[in-house]
Amino acid sequence: MSNAGDFIIENGVLTKYLGKETEVTIPEGVIVIGENVFLGKNIVRVIMSDTVEKIDRYAFRNCTMLKEVVFSKNLKRILWCAFQFCTKLKKVCLPESLESIKADAFGYCSQLKELVLPEHDLEIEHHAFNGSNKIEKITMPASIGSFVSKQFRFSEKLRIDIPDISALP
Repeated sequence: MSNAGDFIIENGVLTKYLGKETEVTIPEGVIVIGENVFLGKNIVRVIMSDTVEKIDRYAFRNCTMLKEVVFSKNLKRILWCAFQFCTKLKKVCLPESLESIKADAFGYCSQLKELVLPEHDLEIEHHAFNGSNKIEKITMPASIGSFVSKQFRFSEKLRIDIPDISALP
């Protein structure tokens, strides 16, 4: 498990990871996971403290061993290519606080099979999941159901769970 000495943090921005651990816990006080911080690292699991609000571009790009991400419950933005080419990532459960996902944020996550979106409208840029074409299950609010056809090349096994809209006011 990572320790405090493994991180360089400047004004709430995690700018560098010096550790060699495969399981990383982002420390309290980190507001932004900076650009390229984990680029190509052999991490398997990431746990974000609830102070994290933004994941900068390329932050986890090419982390080809990454299997699990526990997102901050206060995360607001995931920027361009943040998790691009995380080829072992199988399930992504995005927090309710999330406001936007930029292009290619989860691009070419070739083993991504399940996606859970927040229960509110969310800005998802075109191609946010580009090349992640093995998704079999998406759970999302009814209000963004029409978005799906524009974002994904479907797996033949795709199942989409959308709440019963007849129950909405």
